Amino acid sequence: MYQSLYEAYRGELFGIEFFKAFAEQSKNPAECEKWECLIDLERHTASLLQTWLQSHGQPCTWSDPEMEDKGRATAAPWLALGWNKLMATLEPWIENYALKYRQEVTHAPAELYWVSDMTAAHEEAILAFVKAERAGDDDSLKAVREFMANYPVVS
Repeated sequence: MYQSLYEAYRGELFGIEFFKAFAEQSKNPAECEKWECLIDLERHTASLLQTWLQSHGQPCTWSDPEMEDKGRATAAPWLALGWNKLMATLEPWIENYALKYRQEVTHAPAELYWVSDMTAAHEEAILAFVKAERAGDDDSLKAVREFMANYPVVS
């Protein structure tokens, strides 16, 4: 189970670069702000996972060139999509991760429940954002803000 949490941590490093690719190419200030919020969410979650993993003996570095390159490469074919088409494309992709992480919570031993639940909640916040964007919700980042409030990073 620790290995899957470490892979989730690496996935956050992937996500940072994935969302950065969209933020860097966006010409729309409102969209760019949303990408920056998602980048913040990925960093926030990575920090939570890193702290938890390191406290349990798993070293984690902030640099993972393999995952960073993979994040950029995965985003590349989608960079030219318009906002609505991109959100429609992202929804099933993110939904698969949300389901995977939520399923892992159901099998997590008690000592891993919090960190597993946090990881699932993070993915569900991204999915809620995408669904809200598709629905035209003016407050599409609500779930992202709630996640960061519910799971604060302790310095």
